[in-house]
Amino acid sequence: MNIIKDKEYNQPAEKLWNHILTLAGEDLWDNRWILFRAYFFGIIAVASLLLLPWPLKLIIDHVMAGYELPQSLSYLQNLLLEQGIVLTPQDKVVIFAAAYTLIAIFATLCGSAEKMAGARVRENMVLRIRDKMLKHFQSLSSLQRANYRSGDLGLYILVDVHHLVRLLSHP
Repeated sequence: MNIIKDKEYNQPAEKLWNHILTLAGEDLWDNRWILFRAYFFGIIAVASLLLLPWPLKLIIDHVMAGYELPQSLSYLQNLLLEQGIVLTPQDKVVIFAAAYTLIAIFATLCGSAEKMAGARVRENMVLRIRDKMLKHFQSLSSLQRANYRSGDLGLYILVDVHHLVRLLSHP
């Protein structure tokens, strides 16, 4: 990250992080619920992806190999038998394939919701912090700004803020 060489930045890492949190902490706090939602959907998406191979395992083990269904599913099968519904192996394959599809769709939707919430937070934070940085640069004396080309200051506002926000908000 390009940081303007200033006596304020030549300090230990704790002070630099304190300065960063002073700059971006309020924005992180304002977006805490959106960040929470992003992390929540991310965890749900990962859990769904961990569950995804389970219907395939059921097809291979309990339809093709002929092993007994797990206790929870044999209970459901017994309920269907009491209603007079007998499931053929083809019916079981269709049901397990549908379960696979539904789990995959759910994982994709949760992953998409995570990405959208994270992008929303990053966009809000980038705009706010760029405004703060621009106000700071404008408040500097002309002697302090004379050491840098105007393009450098613009680059600091564009690139460094983007990297800072990604560091602080990327799940």
